[in-house]
Amino acid sequence: MREKARGKVRTNAHKHIWRSDIVGITLVIRVFTDQPFQIGRVSFTGEQLNEIAELFPNFLSLSIEPIEGAIGIFAKSKDKNQPAKKLKVQTFEKTPTSVSVRFSVESDLTVSSGDLTRCIKAQLRREGIITDDRLLPLCCVLTAEQADAVLRSPTALEELRQLKRRKDWRAIYDKFVPIKEIPQNQPEIWNDAEILSEIGFACGKLAETSPNDIPRVEQHKENLSGSTEKISRRNGVYSETVCRS
Repeated sequence: MREKARGKVRTNAHKHIWRSDIVGITLVIRVFTDQPFQIGRVSFTGEQLNEIAELFPNFLSLSIEPIEGAIGIFAKSKDKNQPAKKLKVQTFEKTPTSVSVRFSVESDLTVSSGDLTRCIKAQLRREGIITDDRLLPLCCVLTAEQADAVLRSPTALEELRQLKRRKDWRAIYDKFVPIKEIPQNQPEIWNDAEILSEIGFACGKLAETSPNDIPRVEQHKENLSGSTEKISRRNGVYSETVCRS
């Protein structure tokens, strides 16, 4: 670890290689109240800035040129249903001990703050940037590819929720078979706590279903029970993090 003089920002080397010269950067700004959106400005200092620089080491060398856009989300769990916001960055100002971002709010997005937080965590876990129990810093720096993946993920979750409302457990199951190979074949799903929870719930429901209701389900019951247990163990890793986010 490299640490500057007291009061300055410290940064850690990280296996994730991120370059400040990559174009198409999207900032994800997390706030605790609506005030930053009202005044169009956030500032990061002290430990908040340290946490950002630890995950995104070149954050302090970032300039406004590669920043194509920004997304604002509410950080508190009680505000998880509040819509995320599309922001336009106007200035990106740095001092040795702080970073300030001025922006305007362009519109509400169709995705909620909670769903977007979940998708960002899953994306960063998948790339080895954060661990399962790590909380997001107050600003994340996403490449164009990462931002695209993050914004597409909530659509998949909503599709599963619609199937769940229809109690179409078999349709959910069929989308991800073989369930036992999800960790190898679909790591983005294995690292997404909420999608995994919906799959596990559907497997549990199918395991309870009579073969007269759904043909050929009987031959899968042992696998379904094992899949439900495996998913439950995996989701146990996320339980504390989800409650704290």
